[in-house]
Order: sequence, then structure tokens, then C-alpha cells
Amino acid sequence: MSTRATRAGDDAVQRYAATGERSELDELSRRHRVAGDATAALDDLHGALSALRATGRDPLTADALDAATEQLNRALGSRPAQLPDDLLDAVATAYLRRWEHSGDDRDLLGVAGCLRRRSGPPGEPALRHAAASAWLRSWEGRPAPPGRRYGAGTRRMAESVVQELDAVLRATPVDHPRSAARAIDAGAAYLAHYALTADRWDPDRATGPLWRGIHSPGDLHLVEIRRAADAVTTLSSHVRPDRAGALTGALVGFLRQRTEARSPQDAAVVRALLARALVLHHEHAGDPALLDEAVHAADQALSTGQVGDDLGWLLETRAGCAATRGRQHGDPADLTAAVAFVEQALAVATEPAERGLRMQMAGVLHQELFVLTGDEADLARALDRIDEAIDQAAPGSAERTHRRLMRAGVLAHRFRIYRRTADIDEAIGLYLGGHSAEHVSGLGSALHDRFVATGDPADLDEAVAALREAARRGQDVRTVLGLALADRFSVTGDSGDLAEAVALFRAAHVRTDVPHPGGDQCRHLAGALVTAFSHTRSDGDLRQALACARVVTTAADPASRAGADGALLLARTLGVTAAVWDTPADLTEACTLLLGLLGRNDLPDDLRGTALLLQTEVEAGQHRTVPTDIAATTRLAELTRSARALLSATSVNWVEATLRLGTHLGDIGLRSADPAAQAEAARLFGEVVGHPAARPAHRREAAMSAGRLTLRTNPPDLARSLANYRLAVDLTADVAHGLADPDRQLFAGSVASLPTEAASAALEAGDAALALELSERTRFLGWGATLRRRHALAELAHLDPDLASRIEAVTRQMDRLSRVRPAAESRRWWERPDDVVESASELRSRVRRVLAELLDRARPLLGRDLFAGPATLAELQRSVGTGTAVLVNVSAQRCDALLVDAAGLRTVPLPRLTLHDAASMAHQYVQAVQQYAEALSGAGSRIPMMRAHEAMSDVLAWLWETTAEPILTALGHPSASAAEPPRVWWCLTGPLTMLPIHAAQRGPGSPDAVLERVVSSYTLTLTHLSLSARRAPRRTGVTDDRPCVVTIAQPPGLPPLVGPEHQARLLGELLDPAPVRLDGREVTRDRLLQALASHRIVHIAGHGHQDVIEPLRGGVAASDGAMTFQDVAAHPVDADLVFLDACHTAIGGTDVPNEGIHVASALQLAGGNHVIATLWQVVDHDLVTLSGEEDFVAAVYRSLAPEGTVIVDRAPYALHEALRRRRRQRQLDISAWAPYLHYGR
Repeated sequence: MSTRATRAGDDAVQRYAATGERSELDELSRRHRVAGDATAALDDLHGALSALRATGRDPLTADALDAATEQLNRALGSRPAQLPDDLLDAVATAYLRRWEHSGDDRDLLGVAGCLRRRSGPPGEPALRHAAASAWLRSWEGRPAPPGRRYGAGTRRMAESVVQELDAVLRATPVDHPRSAARAIDAGAAYLAHYALTADRWDPDRATGPLWRGIHSPGDLHLVEIRRAADAVTTLSSHVRPDRAGALTGALVGFLRQRTEARSPQDAAVVRALLARALVLHHEHAGDPALLDEAVHAADQALSTGQVGDDLGWLLETRAGCAATRGRQHGDPADLTAAVAFVEQALAVATEPAERGLRMQMAGVLHQELFVLTGDEADLARALDRIDEAIDQAAPGSAERTHRRLMRAGVLAHRFRIYRRTADIDEAIGLYLGGHSAEHVSGLGSALHDRFVATGDPADLDEAVAALREAARRGQDVRTVLGLALADRFSVTGDSGDLAEAVALFRAAHVRTDVPHPGGDQCRHLAGALVTAFSHTRSDGDLRQALACARVVTTAADPASRAGADGALLLARTLGVTAAVWDTPADLTEACTLLLGLLGRNDLPDDLRGTALLLQTEVEAGQHRTVPTDIAATTRLAELTRSARALLSATSVNWVEATLRLGTHLGDIGLRSADPAAQAEAARLFGEVVGHPAARPAHRREAAMSAGRLTLRTNPPDLARSLANYRLAVDLTADVAHGLADPDRQLFAGSVASLPTEAASAALEAGDAALALELSERTRFLGWGATLRRRHALAELAHLDPDLASRIEAVTRQMDRLSRVRPAAESRRWWERPDDVVESASELRSRVRRVLAELLDRARPLLGRDLFAGPATLAELQRSVGTGTAVLVNVSAQRCDALLVDAAGLRTVPLPRLTLHDAASMAHQYVQAVQQYAEALSGAGSRIPMMRAHEAMSDVLAWLWETTAEPILTALGHPSASAAEPPRVWWCLTGPLTMLPIHAAQRGPGSPDAVLERVVSSYTLTLTHLSLSARRAPRRTGVTDDRPCVVTIAQPPGLPPLVGPEHQARLLGELLDPAPVRLDGREVTRDRLLQALASHRIVHIAGHGHQDVIEPLRGGVAASDGAMTFQDVAAHPVDADLVFLDACHTAIGGTDVPNEGIHVASALQLAGGNHVIATLWQVVDHDLVTLSGEEDFVAAVYRSLAPEGTVIVDRAPYALHEALRRRRRQRQLDISAWAPYLHYGR
């Protein structure tokens, strides 16, 4: 055939494909001389194509097209490969049309077969373009192999097809009649290519062609209009929100232009597509009028009366529009209408798959209707419809699996409302029945729900683990994971969980569409930031919380439930800001918001109860003041009682209300001697302790409050008081182990009074042994386990070396993790490599579980819990030998000294000592020390220094009269003895930990002084004294018997010191062997720690500092920073003696007095036997010889090493002798001798 004839044939094919006119097919028949049977076959082919073109939607039945094609082949008497090219193109076009409706891959194979059989050049560009687009789109929805990686051959073919599409689209003029169709085809194909290759560039690549397609003139077939709508819908979920809004808006305009110029049936379909597009555009634009237009368009689609087989689809569309509007406005009428439309759609469905989908949709709508109506029957109907949908799906099918997931979701929802255990157990079972990402995500959410109801921390840990796994599999679980982590923080106190929750909420909030800023993410973020503020004290966190709370409130309809939730959140946040920033306007605004909520009767009881509970906080000014008169407390109690009555008895808020009501009633009962109020308060505390939703902090506070209340009643109920205090101790003792150090410090501060209160209760009951046990278990929380563990592991190593080694490895990992500050976890887990997905808080949680399992195995071997239990009385007696250990217990109830010596345990009441006076004197002493330091720095005259000494002297005299003298008299040391003074180990509690009891005296130079009676040492707890008396094996491989002298006279940013250089020369002369010296820049933190691990004797002269509010920040200055408590406690110290001639190395924090957080305690904790340190600033020029006096440090070392070799066990005696001598020389200068003290055995 000539070129001109071929071109004419191509034109005829195109005209026939476009018009379907038989005359065009007849022209092809004449050209190919078709006659006889071939004509009849061609008639059949035309009939098949015409039927397809007439419906525009229905697939051809059976294999009519295949049969017609095969008949034509036989009639022509030729093989398929020898059919004329133009007829092959016509048949290929028919196959392509049928594939659009059938989705059957065999139709695409038919297209490919026709194109391959052509004897001439490749087919007409439009056909090639359509075929390429169809091939790519056929991959949409197919499950990809793991990792979304198809075979290389398939990927190469896809790339070549995309290049073909690019070439055809570039060659098509914009004004070409089929320009719009080709552009739409290309856009849809690019999206299909994305589904095939996961190439992130493809969604953006599809934007241009689709934009061109929906803006180009020209008529489109209905199938192409649908393709455009589907493609834009898909694309809008893969591009930026602003671009998605532009695309969906353009799609709405595109469909509006095509609703009239069509057959009624086609117009109905286009109007339905328009309705769906309007709903989609509303998601990005947020204009409620779009939903009204969508409902109107869907109604128009249904009103044509000529919808044919599309009726069910149109009813679904109408239901979707109503449901979206109902969700937006909270209107049950719209959702009820949506349910009715779906039920109508279900009635016309004939195929099981179609019926199943509509039953599924009905189930979802019934569940949503329940949210608005609260009618449990809606949830029951939801479950019924979902069960019917499950029955419609084939066993093992994806649809059946998905619907079982839906059933689990509804059950979990019902459990959150009604707390029926069977519901959540069945839901968890359904989630456990699958392995998909959706199953894992649902499992995590359900386990979190069960935790909220039962308080089981195992469920919470499993929930977090499941949600992390779901995130690894691509599920967006940021919000629910954030909630789970925030709840775990409330259980463990690990602020790493809270910090990660905040980061998750922030990430979720950033991705929230701009027109909808008041969503759950913003609300959760605000709540988490308010909670985090209590730890971070960051104004930035609080300001962001307030901004988010205002956004949530502004974005929601004030009359809706969301508006009420927002107002409650804002009121809570304003209450905090009013307290922190002292802004009365914030408090007034909070009151206004709460009163507005309380005046609404349309709100659920639970929300009104929460508002009323918050109102009690505002009225009490709880963030700033506590009401002092009974009338005010009585009003608060009644408000709290009313709030409790409104709240769900299974909620955490109910627990909070119960605890608060008990506190108010207990206060009223004690102040008015009302036994009924006291009894009710005790009962309420008991309810909190036993409530499954109560957090550990609630239980601890309730147990402590109950113990305090029953101890102060008249007469006291000592048995109940002790039982409650023992419970509080049990809930406290092991919590801090495994927390990060900053969290451990905060936790210790929250239970600071428990050790002394519990001991006082036991002493009231006459049980000194129990008092000692309770006190020992709840002081030096978490850190104390380190020393106990070291000795226990040494014992365990003889019984089971492998188990001991495993426990040592796990606990070392725990120690490393405890040093990770939450703020340092700046990289979020979802931004890390795949093999690093756990945050430090998650690792701490996991390591705690592993350690607990190992310790369970170790306990039977050891015979008792040496890892956590206090020392026995017999062990304490062995550790003190001929000396005495003195625990001074200071509480509001009573003050006593517990004495442990060879004779046993006895109690010395201290009636002149009170908690109030101790706190006042400690405050006075700390202020005097600060004044002294300022005067010493040259910031003022010597008058403040003299006043500081006077204040110190007053405090030391008070300390002698109230505490030291009664104890020494009881010990049989009423006056100075000529013989060598006996040993006393002081273990102080409460405010006394800030005071130097070894320096207590009746007055300057008086013989009535502790230094004149006993040799004083200090210990963190009596258990530590017992353990340090049993030297654990050395843990470092290399030791150096030479002393190490560390001097750093001028660290960066600090003033120069004279003393360090002088001491280095002095010790070089006194000690044998000659000491190793580290000086200046070589004194790094690592070199300091290495010296402590490898030298028996270490002397450090330099700068020290302490922050009594944040004691973890204190330390010894090095050239590259400070060697802190955390640094020392985490590294082995094998030094027998460490002399810290640096300021503030033995003073702890005012908020955590029982924890002893300072460098000296860390050295003992890490293994040091003897530590000499200072309480406050030491005069630098006093370290060298003045006025002929012997240098203080030289005096200590001359006693320690009379022949050059240090006798470490003489450390307490050597220090005592030097202090007593200096006191006699400088009677009025307390700062010259009182700061130095000894820790150790």
C-alpha cells in the first residue's frame, strides 16, 4: 500500500474511533476488499464497538470483542499478524475502551498484541499515548513487593513508557482537539508511575499535565472526565497543602463547566463528581459553603431520574456529602441522612463486593453518629453492619481483614466510653490476628486504651513498642504515640518520654492544614507543653502552649463540643501563666471561661466536672496561695465534691478530684477536730490508692496524705498511719532507678518529706528498727543502688559468674542512659537511620525490664534483695565497730536521733529541734555563706563578712544546743576527753543536711563543741556506710600507687588561685613516693576521671561550684568544663583517698536535701573510700602560711603521712586534728576551719 493510501487509512481509523460512523468502517472494508463472511465479521465487530460507545461505561459481556476479532481473522483467511494495520488499530482501540471499564489485564494484553502485530511503523501517536498511559495506570493499587521495589525490567519498561508519554504530549499542540484528553492521560500515568516506582518526583511531575488538562478547551469523554477527577484527588494527597488547594479548586471549576452539555445520565455522573470535588476542596479551603454546594450538586445528580446503574454510586456520593457536612457542623441530622442514603445504596446493590463496601460505609456512619448522639444503639448498629460486611468478603481476603480491623476499632471506641473489658480484649485479639501496619497501629492504640482504664504499665510499654513499629512501617501514629508517651511520663517520671511527646505533637501540628489549625494536634501540643513546663521551666514552652490554646479556642465554634474543649484548655493554660508571670488578667480570663462553661447545660457531665475541678484551682489560687481559713477550704471541698459527682468514676480526673477532696476534708478535719471529715478523707485516700486509673504519683500522694492524717488525729491511728507510709515507701523506693539524673532529682524533690515522715510514724509506734528501715529505703534514691549493686555483684560473681556479668553489663547501660538529658535528644526517632529508632527514654524503659528479669533470677541465689534493701542492724554494727552511726530524723511530727553502735539501736528524742527552726536556720546559714563569698571576692567591705561570721556562729550554737549536745550526752561524751576521741558518722536529713554539725559549738573557742568530743565523718545513708566498710574488688585494670596531685589555678573564665601551686610544691616535699602532677590545660574532665580510677591517692586543688537549686550542675572546674556529680558517679573510682580542696564540693540542693547531690557523695558512690571536701568557699590566701601558722593542707598530710607514705585510714583523724588545731587558732574565723569535712568509713 502506498504512503498516501496508508495515511488515508490512518485517517479513517481516527475518524471511526472518534465518530463510530459505519461509513468510516465501510471505507476500510473497500480499501481491504472485504467481502462475504468477512463483511459479516466486520458487522459483528462494529456492533461490539458501537455497544461499548453507546453505554460509555459498561464493559462488554463475555468475549464478544474477542469473538468478533477472531471471526474477522478467519473470514479474511489470514493469520492475526497479517491483519491490516488500520484494522488492528481499530481493534486495539476497542480493547483499550473495554479495559477502562473492566480493569482486566487481558484487555491490555489485547492492546499490546494488536500493536505488536502491525506490519508497518508504530501506530498513530494518540493510540500509543493512550496505550502507554493505560499500561502505567494498570499498576495502580497493585501490592508491591517488600520495600516497594519491582523488578528491574518492569521499572525500565515504565521509564521508557514515561518517555513515550513525554514525547507525545510535547508534540501535541495546546489547541489540538485531544490536547486535554492526552494531558489528563499523562498526568494519570505519571501518578501510576509513582505507584510503581515510588519516585517522589512523579507527583509534582503530574501537576503540570493535569493542570493543562483541566484548563484546556475541547470535549472529553465521560471516562476522561472521571480520570481527571480521580487523578487530581490522588495528587492532592501528595503535594503541599497550598498546591493541593489550588488543584482541587481548579477541578471544581473544571467540573462546573461540564455539568450541562451532556446527556442527563452523563450530567448526573458529572454532578456527582463535582460534589465529591467540592468536599475535597473544602478540606483545603475550609469554606463551609462548599459543603452546602456539594450537597446541592449531589441532590441534582439524583434528581435527574435517568441514572441507570449509577444509582448506587450516586447515593454513596450524596451520603458522603451529608456525612462531611455533619462532621463539620456536628449536626446529627446530616449524619442520619447519610445513613439513610447508604442504606438506599445498599438496597440496590447486587454484587457481594458492592454490598460489602456499602455495609462497611454504613458501619462507619453509625459510629460517627454515636459521637454526636451518645446513643449506644448507634454503636451496636455499627457493629452489626460491619459484621455483615465481613460476611460478604471471602475468607482470607484483604477486604475481610480490613473489616475485622474496623470491628476492632468500633470495639475500642465503645470501650473508651463504657469501659467494658470484653470489648477491648476482643479488639486486641482482632489486632493480634494480623501482621499489617494497620494491625500493629491499632494494637498500639488499643493497648494504650486499656492502660488508661487499668493502669497496667505493661500495656503502656507494649503500646509504645507497637506504635513505634507501626511508624517504622509508614503509619502516621504521631498523635497517639505522643499521647502514650505523655501517659508513660506520668507513670515513670521520665521526661525523655514527655520531650518526645512534645516533639511528636509539634511535628503533627506543623503538618496540619493551615485552614484547620485548631485540630487535635494543636490541642495535644498545648496540653503537653503545659505539663513540660513544670520540668523545663521554659517561658518559650509556656508561650507556645498559650498560643496553641488560643488557636484551638478561636478555630472552633464556641457552641460546639470542640469549642468547649478549647475553652477548658485555654483556662488551664491561663491558670499556669497567671501563676508564673503574675498576670491577674490571665486569672480573670480563666475564671470567665470556666464560668461560661459551667453555665452551659448542653455539655456532657464529664466536661463540666473537669471545668468545675479547674475552677476550684482558680478560686483557691492554688498556683500561688493556699486558703488559710476553714470557710474557704469548706467551699473548695464542696466545689470539688460537685466536680467529682459529674466526672466519670473510671477517669483520671475523678481520681484527681477524689485526692483533692480528701486533702480539703483532711485539712478541715484536723483544724476543726471533726472526726467525720477525718474519716471521710481517709476513706477517699484509700479509694485513690486502689483505683486502677490512678497514676503512681496519685497513689504515693494519697498514701502519704493518709499516713499524715491518721498520725495527727486524736488519738492517732498508728497502725493505719504506718500501713500507709509503708505503702508510700513501697511505691517510691524503686521508681528512681533507671531515670535520667535530672528526672531522678525532680522525683526526689516530689517525695522529699517521705523518709522523715515515715520514720516519725514508726517512732511514734515505738519501732525504731522500722523507722531506720523506712528512712534508709527512701533516701539517695536511685543513685544509692549503684554502691549496693557493686557489692552484691561481687558476691553474686562467686555463685553465678555469667549472671553477674550480664547484670553488670545491663546496669552499666542503664547508668549511661541515666546521664542523657531529655534536651539532648534533639534528633527525633523518625529522622534517625532505620537501625536507630528508640529514644533514650524508650531504651531506659526496655533496659529496666531486662534488668528486672535478671534480678528476679539473682534474688534466690543471694538469699535477699541486696540490690535494693537497706543494711541489717548486724551489718551496721559491724561497720561502725567501736564508733557510732547517728541518723538525725527531722520531721514536722517529731525530731529524733537514731543511734547505732555495738550495743544496738536506740532512739534519742530531740524536743528542742523542730522542722520549722531547722529550715529557718539552714536558710540563714546559706545566706551567711553567700554573703561571706561575696565579701571574699572583694565585692564589698569587710562588714558583711563579719556579719556573715556572726550569723554562722549563731547557727552553730543553735545546732549544738538542739541537736549535737543531746546526742553526745546520750553517747556518753558529755565533756572533752583526754583520750583519743571516738568516731561518729553523721547522717543528717531534711534542712540539717545544709549545716556542718561537725562544727557545732556553744560559742567561739568553747570546749562545748563537737570537735572537742568526737571525730566526725559523714555518710549519705547508714547502708552506704555498711557497704563502704566492705571494700569491693578494684574494677580498673591499671593502678598507680603514686599519689596524683591535680592543680588548675585558673580554669577558663574563673579568677586565678594562689593555693594550688603552693600545695603542689608542698605535697611534692611531704609524700613518698613523689606524686604525679596534672596541671593547667592538661586537667581535662577525662584526665580527672582517669586519675580517680587509677591512683590510690588523689589531691585536687582548684575551683569548685554548686547550684543549690540545680545541684546536678555543680562540679569541679577543669580546662574543658566541669567534672560534675553525674560524671563521677558514672565512672569507677578506685582511689582510697580523694582530697577535694575546692569550694562547695560537699553541699547539696535545697529542694532535695536527702539526696546528697554533690561531688563528694559521687566519689563515695563510685567507690572512693575516704573523701575530704568542703561545704562552702575557702579563702585562697588562707591555704598558704599566714602569720606563722602551719598551712592547713600541710597539717592534714603531716598527720596522714608521718613518714611520707599516706596511711589512708587515718584520714578522718588527720582532718579532725587539723580542724581542732585551726579552730583553737582562729576561734572567731569560722570560715577558716568549719567548711572541711570527711566522708567515708
